[in-house]
Amino acid sequence: MNDNIIWLLEQWGVWSRLDGTDSLTDCTSVMFVGLIAPTTHTRLVIADDKAMMIDSLILQLKQKNPDAYQVIVMRYYYNMTTSTISRRLKINRHKAQRLEEVGRAYIDGVLQNITVTIKPKRKRKKNSNPHQLKLF
Repeated sequence: MNDNIIWLLEQWGVWSRLDGTDSLTDCTSVMFVGLIAPTTHTRLVIADDKAMMIDSLILQLKQKNPDAYQVIVMRYYYNMTTSTISRRLKINRHKAQRLEEVGRAYIDGVLQNITVTIKPKRKRKKNSNPHQLKLF
């Protein structure tokens, strides 16, 4: 896994907090209300379409692995450290790190499958020169 997915998730976190509303209220518990760190002068570089794609992948993760989803949201939406996440979820630090890795790997894997396009090889005709005359 590359560092690009970490950057994308950080950018998604900034993008998703831009409107000032907690768009994730349906998927997080009450204990997170008021924990969103104020957006500092983080420069937003991610395009809306890419951010919306990440957003939909995070919602897919919620269905596939709710624990990893919760850690990803806490880490990148709420800007919590691994220590804070482990305390809030009452799990050890190693498990919190592992859940974050699982969530990142899932999102990265799906993104790679989306962006890879397989182009079939075009068969060339032997006599593809338009200036060449066919005698028979």
